[in-house]
Amino acid sequence: MIKYLSLGFIATLFCFATWFAVDFYRSDSKPAASHFPYSVSTDEKADLERKAVLGDCDASTRLAQYYLYGALDLDAATKYLRVAAKCSDIAPKEYLVNILMRNLDNPAATAEIKLLIDDIRKIDPEKATKLEDQLNATKKSKP
Repeated sequence: MIKYLSLGFIATLFCFATWFAVDFYRSDSKPAASHFPYSVSTDEKADLERKAVLGDCDASTRLAQYYLYGALDLDAATKYLRVAAKCSDIAPKEYLVNILMRNLDNPAATAEIKLLIDDIRKIDPEKATKLEDQLNATKKSKP
């Protein structure tokens, strides 16, 4: 069957498939599907930002994930992780500690890490100890 398909027909199919894939990816109205776990539509992003400013933990965590893994914007991810870190969930605190460990030369970052680890210790002492060990190892590896 394949040998009877013309090269032009195959090229046309390829073009349509590529066009569909690009159009789907660029669409602002698509829902966040499971194969795009960190995708956020423009409308959804605006709604999440509105909620995050008001202190919504889930919205700020979702935005942090979007900026960290989808948009690859570390500054925006850090902004929303700081909002999410005020909540009781450990994960945003842990993400923020790991991001801040990149700036151990900054005293403000070091102080923020200490506060975050103290907050984590209240919920999960074992995880706090692991983060402290990771922090110490990172400090030792820096020249």
